[in-house]
Amino acid sequence: MNYSDSHEACQLARLFLRVLALLPWNFKSTILNRFCMINYRIIHIIILLWLILANTTHMVLRESNKNKKILLIGPISYAAMSFFKFCALYRRGKIIGQCMDHINDDWIRIKNKKYKELMRINMQWGKRATMACALLMYAGAISYNLIMPASVHIITNRDNDSTRMPIFPGYDFAFNCQNSPVYEIVFVTYFYVAFIGYTVTICSNHLAILSVSHIYGQLEILEEYMKNITNAVSLKNKKILHQKIVIIVNHHCRITE
Repeated sequence: MNYSDSHEACQLARLFLRVLALLPWNFKSTILNRFCMINYRIIHIIILLWLILANTTHMVLRESNKNKKILLIGPISYAAMSFFKFCALYRRGKIIGQCMDHINDDWIRIKNKKYKELMRINMQWGKRATMACALLMYAGAISYNLIMPASVHIITNRDNDSTRMPIFPGYDFAFNCQNSPVYEIVFVTYFYVAFIGYTVTICSNHLAILSVSHIYGQLEILEEYMKNITNAVSLKNKKILHQKIVIIVNHHCRITE
């Protein structure tokens, strides 16, 4: 039961970090696993930079309409934010792993069923909030990055020439992407980099939700400890009172670690 609860507590965090190839080393066991994670991490960095460079090049060198340039600031800013968040998650990987270990230890350390139920309620609240965030983000990603370009697959210009719908601004700044299978490869790559960018946002949000929900559960347990002091005072047993105070202080110190 302890292992099941502790495993479930950080299940979504491990899932998102594994998708991003940012799972801390202490959660991986084989050399092959580490090698694959490093390669995926490099690929994610390259395609995020590719998206930022392509959009920026189009805005600076191609687009002359000021209003459209202003509209392009949003996608470029979001791509840059995703890149810096990705780097921050990588840079703080060791600390994130320590926090996840700390949460797992709390689940194993707490034996009281009532206290475990308090932790479980907060854990489920955190998971529901994360799933709602993920649902909204991925639904927006599919509609904006997949359905919208695919729905207008062929467009016609003033010269009555048919061309494929641009995948994103600047997608063809380096080479001609109108022909198959280059167009399809760029389209799939763009959708994947969008998926990575949205997953970075969801992962960072979930880590915050996970920390807050876990700390809130620990504070509720601390409140229960405080209520139990009154029973020890009524018994006028200094030894029991001292033990309960020690438990409260230790638990409080662990929360603030």
